[in-house]
Amino acid sequence: MSNRKRRSPQESRKAAIEAARDLLLEEGPEGVTLKAVAARVGQTHANILHHFGSAASLQAALGAHISDMVCGMILRSTQARLAGIGSVRESIDLVFDAYAREGGSALFAWMALHGDKEGLKPMAEAIAKVSGAMSEDGKGSVARRQAAMVANLLAFADALVGESMAKELGLPRLRARDIAQSLFETVIAEEANELRPPELQ
Repeated sequence: MSNRKRRSPQESRKAAIEAARDLLLEEGPEGVTLKAVAARVGQTHANILHHFGSAASLQAALGAHISDMVCGMILRSTQARLAGIGSVRESIDLVFDAYAREGGSALFAWMALHGDKEGLKPMAEAIAKVSGAMSEDGKGSVARRQAAMVANLLAFADALVGESMAKELGLPRLRARDIAQSLFETVIAEEANELRPPELQ
């Protein structure tokens, strides 16, 4: 008698993506295979294939899931900071920790090395959404978008090679975070100054 669980299509996809994330954190991107996910959730390989079509599609779905989760956390942190709760540094720490702890850096680096441009889109789209969320036009200023791009690139690289690079260069481990924080604080200060009446500048 089979002990595989019966799930709705939505439940099956959700369970598979959660299992894929666990495998990503445990074994890296190479461990996120249809066979491994199927075994983890107690489904057949054919069932997982039916829901995603290919291992690449499963990994893309995982990438979108991580993007939504990470950027949702960043967005909530940004909203809290603008409401007077929290600081720029707390938001920066959240960005760096999210890349390091959620497995996003390893997955997106793997996709980039394998030429999977479609799989990389969700993260770029999510970052754009976060950088423009607090502006009326939904795009954000050029300076803020540039700061968001640099901060995310720093966080991405830091999760992959930051520790060894800081050690070899004789720099504090958190120096990349310091740089990202300084960049954002400069942009925020300059934008605030532009909004002041000329006599107060």
